[in-house]
Amino acid sequence: MGGAVTKFRAGPLDAPECAELKPHWGGFVDTFVNTLHAQGAAVSITPGPSDVDNTGSFQRPAVGRLVAIGDVHGDLEKTRESFRAASLTNERDEWIGGTATCVQVGDQLDRGKDEVAILHFLERLRGEAKAAGGELIVMNGNHETLNVSGRFRYSLEQGNADFTRWKARQDIGKALRASCGLSAGVFETRVGG
Repeated sequence: MGGAVTKFRAGPLDAPECAELKPHWGGFVDTFVNTLHAQGAAVSITPGPSDVDNTGSFQRPAVGRLVAIGDVHGDLEKTRESFRAASLTNERDEWIGGTATCVQVGDQLDRGKDEVAILHFLERLRGEAKAAGGELIVMNGNHETLNVSGRFRYSLEQGNADFTRWKARQDIGKALRASCGLSAGVFETRVGG
């Protein structure tokens, strides 16, 4: 591959093929970038109403099977192993937990190198669980709170590099979308990029 770098035009492509590509290009670019982030299976994001319960209640109905998965701290392989050990995913990391409810109690970040991939893994499984009648609840732990407040004392150089790669991939996605005259993708819109 060498050191070649592709430069994208800042404005929309004038070529007639772009008109044919436009309906498909944004979804393709988003899937491409998400696959890079996830180190495998992409997260499919469909903008829509929030899943957040705005009633103010913290009570939830009883469920048939409840699983809690603790601190995964940037280790994607251990995260995958935890979900498999609980019979929630198969060897292809697909949700097989049926109607089970799993609570990942936070601390996805710090002390590891696969933080972005874990966030994408959990988001993808959340959608798969919901489609199967189950639920994956992903909570913020103290390490997410520390990061949001700008305290990175437990972050590793590898984890920081992971987020640097995330930003570069987001920029590639924006450039690819702009090359066909499309606005920011779902993730750029959500994070204000």
